[in-house]
Amino acid sequence: MLKRMLPKTPWGMALTAATVILSVSPETRKAARRAAVKGIAAVLSLGDQLKEATASTRGQLAGLMEDAKNGGPDETARQNKDLSFTYDVDIEPEDFKTNDVNSPLRAVNVMDEGYVKKQMTDLHNQHH
Repeated sequence: MLKRMLPKTPWGMALTAATVILSVSPETRKAARRAAVKGIAAVLSLGDQLKEATASTRGQLAGLMEDAKNGGPDETARQNKDLSFTYDVDIEPEDFKTNDVNSPLRAVNVMDEGYVKKQMTDLHNQHH
């Protein structure tokens, strides 16, 4: 008779152990109740987010259907689509060519062995 009441699968044993622990320990019941409340709150929040996303999509779809019935998007959307970007052609570009050795705009050949050696020496002197 006792063999019939004992769980036979690992899931059954785990469920039995959890039931015994929950029935004996008030702290465990309290923690399980908190976890259940947080889990239910998360599920309800997820449902609300899904409902909002669905409502937003339905609104957009309704707008598209209305545009399709009227023969296309409204006039303001068409005007915004036809905007062209312009720029001021009277501005002169800055001259990046310079002969000043200390200028940050001066082009430097970083593959030049002398330049690399100088930079490494400067770094070594700064840190030692």
